[in-house]
Amino acid sequence: APKLKTKGAETWAISLFLIDQLRSTGHVTGPDHLRLLHAGECLQRMVQIWNAHSWTIPEAEQEQLFAHYNTHIALMAPFEVYTPKHHIIFHLLAKIGYQGNPKEYACWLDESLNRMLKGACRNVSQATFEQSVLLAMRDLLRPDQSLKRQ
Repeated sequence: APKLKTKGAETWAISLFLIDQLRSTGHVTGPDHLRLLHAGECLQRMVQIWNAHSWTIPEAEQEQLFAHYNTHIALMAPFEVYTPKHHIIFHLLAKIGYQGNPKEYACWLDESLNRMLKGACRNVSQATFEQSVLLAMRDLLRPDQSLKRQ
């Protein structure tokens, strides 16, 4: 049962390819091709809105982002494919007025340090979590650190 798993920016390229394929040959994939095409187009439009702005997104386009994402979620409901990242998008959209465009701060550009971050978080105290993680990451990211480990 082969599965395609992508991370970060590679997901965008695959998504664009799939949207294109659904437009041109989707009718041969079965009865859900229009549902999948429209769901993909909603995500594509969201990224276009993010890319059209820097930190500040006008309120009218913030509303469009919510509308596109709500439509996407509704269209995908029959497939039961939700992940925690589906939920976090609602938080990103809700905080655009305060935190700005997610494109400017979200971790999608480079997730290569996630394993290291997970390791840094593994043995820290809940009471001093932030400070402990920052100190551990500083030590892990130090260029000469590989020479000290034995």
